[in-house]
Amino acid sequence: MTIASRYTELTADRQSYLDEGRRMAELTIPTLLPPQGHNNTTKYKTPYQSLGSRGVNNLASKLLMALLPTNTSFARLSVSDDQLEKLGAKARGEVEVGLSKIEKQVMTQIETRAIRVSGFEALKQLIVVGNALTFIAPDGGMKVYRLDRYVVYRDTMGNLMEVILLEQVNKNMLPKNVQEQLPLNITEEQAKSLDIYTHCIRQDNKWRVTQECMGVLLEETAGSYNEQEFPYQALRFVRIDGENYGRGYVEEYKGDLYSLESLSKSIIDASAAMAKLLFLVKPGATKAKALSQAKNGAFVTGDANDVTALQINKSVDLQVTKGTIEMLNSRLASAFLLNSAVQRNADRVSAEEIRFMAQELETALGGVYSILSQDWQLPLVGILLAGLTKAKKIPKIPNGIEPMITTGLEQLGRQQDIEKLGGFIQFCNALGPEVLGQECNKTELVKRFAAAMGIDPLGLLKTPEEKQVAQDSQTQQMQQQMMAQGMIKAAPQLAQQAGQAGQAIQPKPQEQP
Repeated sequence: MTIASRYTELTADRQSYLDEGRRMAELTIPTLLPPQGHNNTTKYKTPYQSLGSRGVNNLASKLLMALLPTNTSFARLSVSDDQLEKLGAKARGEVEVGLSKIEKQVMTQIETRAIRVSGFEALKQLIVVGNALTFIAPDGGMKVYRLDRYVVYRDTMGNLMEVILLEQVNKNMLPKNVQEQLPLNITEEQAKSLDIYTHCIRQDNKWRVTQECMGVLLEETAGSYNEQEFPYQALRFVRIDGENYGRGYVEEYKGDLYSLESLSKSIIDASAAMAKLLFLVKPGATKAKALSQAKNGAFVTGDANDVTALQINKSVDLQVTKGTIEMLNSRLASAFLLNSAVQRNADRVSAEEIRFMAQELETALGGVYSILSQDWQLPLVGILLAGLTKAKKIPKIPNGIEPMITTGLEQLGRQQDIEKLGGFIQFCNALGPEVLGQECNKTELVKRFAAAMGIDPLGLLKTPEEKQVAQDSQTQQMQQQMMAQGMIKAAPQLAQQAGQAGQAIQPKPQEQP
């Protein structure tokens, strides 16, 4: 079976999700999932209300800020307690400092690759359509594919087992060795848009990737990835057991959106009809033509009772429609968190605000935030770590030290460490001021605080040699001060002794004869 035929086989299961996604896109942002056969000249349907698009953009923005915060790490690396015991208690601070440096490298990759830009697009696809496929290039950013560009197959546990991606590529953009494998009878029109199928299948805990074009298997592009390095992620917003695809958030509120769309259209049409200005002229002495052609201030023969303005007395009825629209707006605004004021409108927000936002998203979306943290954040960090290790930008993690990546609501684990350390110090001080100095290793405590704050202590904390030099210098200064103070205290006695000695050696006056 060719990859193209397998793709066609799997599209039957995808069709219902695709149709529903397009209907939801029409109510919110139509360009997120265009109709079948679209091109650059396609005219998209314009919704009669903008609440759907505002809600999608607002919710995607909040999710992006919580999942990929700009001023803090969304993941942390930690080592199990068993491994720490083998390394020794004093090595924990050094390990935490080293892992903190690796976390910074991962965050730098997210910034330099502009992953947040593509991440915002992926989140909008997930909210509206419920599905999105992301690809992280080895040396580039992240690309997002719509549902009409890929198919997937999952096992009974929901684990991804197969992905087939369809792309259109110009023949001249392909490598020369790939062009040589293609049939010779390709027309000029076909060469402008060739279908390239990328088939990813999981076998023996590895992902085998092959490509096909015009029925020809492109052996030059074949490869394999382990679980941590696999660059494709098929994301779902709402999981449903036994289904290969997810459901969108908008689908859960489509009843309110359809009602709001219909009522908005009705009230707009009614408002346009009421705004139309028409005059009715009674047949008789008053001439309609004379009235329409008369200049401002002119005199026209006629009777004022013969002319009336056409009115549509539906304002009372429209009040009911207006009240229903306000009710729908309020319900949808609450669903899309448009009324939330947790996050300040600022370039940088505090870690506490991000934590509150994450809790709000978790409560409002019923666990969807946690799903995205595990399905998107965790693989993203794994891919970036694998790439950094291959590029030798970070050291390879030694055997026996297994990093555990905590995401989701645990993204502020470093802040929690700071709070715990601060509480520990307060507890020790409550037992007595001398307890902290007698029982705690202050150097280790400072290192752990630095690691929890994401601060590199290199050059900041004194080395043992610098401490010894500083201690020797302090001891010398104290000795000099003690000597100086001793001399000051002994000065009066020395002066008195010197005076007595002077009197002793002074010659006695001779007696007069």
